[in-house]
Amino acid sequence: MIQVLVVDDDKLVRKGLIAAMPWKECGMEVAGEAANGMKALEFLESHRVDLLLTDLAMPVMTGIELIREVRRRNIPVHIAVLTLHQDFEYIQEALRLGAIDYIAKVQLETERFEEVLGRIAGRIREVQAGQPAVEPGASEGDVLGADCGAAFLTLLPDADAAWLPGLLAGAGEAPAAPQLQELERGLWLWQPAAGAGAEAALSRVEEQWQRQQIAPGWALLELDGLRRSTPGEVQRALREYKDHCLFRDMRPDGRLPGPFCPAEWAACGWKAAGEPGTPAAGASAVLPAEPWLSPEWIHSTARCAEMKQRLAAARMAPAALYALLYTLAGSWGRFFREVAGLEIRPPAGMVYRYEAMQWIDATSAEVRQAMGRSTHSEEVVEAVMKSVHLIHEELGGEMTAQEAARRVHMSRSHFSECFKAIVGCTFNEYLRKVRMAKAEEFLIHTDKPVQWIAEKTGYLDEKYFRRTFREVTGLLPSEYRQVRKQGGAVSPDGGDK
Repeated sequence: MIQVLVVDDDKLVRKGLIAAMPWKECGMEVAGEAANGMKALEFLESHRVDLLLTDLAMPVMTGIELIREVRRRNIPVHIAVLTLHQDFEYIQEALRLGAIDYIAKVQLETERFEEVLGRIAGRIREVQAGQPAVEPGASEGDVLGADCGAAFLTLLPDADAAWLPGLLAGAGEAPAAPQLQELERGLWLWQPAAGAGAEAALSRVEEQWQRQQIAPGWALLELDGLRRSTPGEVQRALREYKDHCLFRDMRPDGRLPGPFCPAEWAACGWKAAGEPGTPAAGASAVLPAEPWLSPEWIHSTARCAEMKQRLAAARMAPAALYALLYTLAGSWGRFFREVAGLEIRPPAGMVYRYEAMQWIDATSAEVRQAMGRSTHSEEVVEAVMKSVHLIHEELGGEMTAQEAARRVHMSRSHFSECFKAIVGCTFNEYLRKVRMAKAEEFLIHTDKPVQWIAEKTGYLDEKYFRRTFREVTGLLPSEYRQVRKQGGAVSPDGGDK
């Protein structure tokens, strides 16, 4: 069983996670819990732990600080982060430090427990399994028969290949060994009989694959030059391709760029092909938050296509890309929920990169349809979107309607009129709403003093901040923090209940 340590400063969250998650069904067991990073380190030094599930925003020692210390001490443990944060750069830092996954708490709020935990358990098992041995009977010195063939690959966790023999039989080929071999879960190798008809047989299998389309999530990779490699070398090359490039290369129709030659792959290596997380020439795998989180580009078909090209060139690792999509959904949803009544949901799951592109396309279409009801021009809508993004990004600054209008190249009066018509409230009303929401988040998830929170939310006068906060919530900041720490809720019109 995978031993798990749950770390979160919120006792209710810890207990809720421990009680609600299907640990046993995913081969896991909770070994312990800790309220902060220091307590977690003490537990790790004296207990066996396979998975550290930690919040990022904690007092005493943040989740990022905890991960750094775990790595410094060389404690052998897998790490997944649990957070409310929508700051993509903060999430990327956790992934760069070795976290294997990122979990937005919204996933847990929608009760997608098995999907979340199952994904993490699968990644841990992959690492623990290591490199499988060469197939029995396929020694390093053997030479393969036909020079061409096909590999069938998938990253699906429940990789069922029961359809494969039927596919080969439909193409008139033998659906059994020695021509068909399972190299590992999710990776099969098929070779036609050696001889003059080998290439024709491969063509029939490819035509049958295109015609049937019976295996969503699986890909066919055409192979060539097999006789230049031993069976063990072919297996290693295919495994490396599957682990490092299938996520990126997979297409909706299940076809992969080819043909693939194991000998050439061994000479160049997967790093030359471009490992996820290794950017293409002139690109960067660490994408800056600006302009990705700004909502105006998703409203434009041309700019959306341009940003997708940049995303593809970045060659982001799956966990980092998944984190980006959740961050984008949170950032865009915050705006379009208020402006157009549109709920933007993060992707339910993502196995391949093309699914991220499809989600962006679908979300862009939804946004354009929702915003198409506006009587204002596309340029005006985009300008207001940008001003809303500026509010969120520069919350601690002295942002005013005059400054926002200047930054989006509009007159003050016209900007104010359009902002209220599109957003539904005045610029100052929206600014106060965002500042108060951020202040509430700081009060709940940090132990920072009220003066610090006031400054971080754009209030230089602490007394004015306290008075404004009380007008909105019915409680002073210190009272609000105490109520929420004790597990209470605050009604919209103020007071606790």
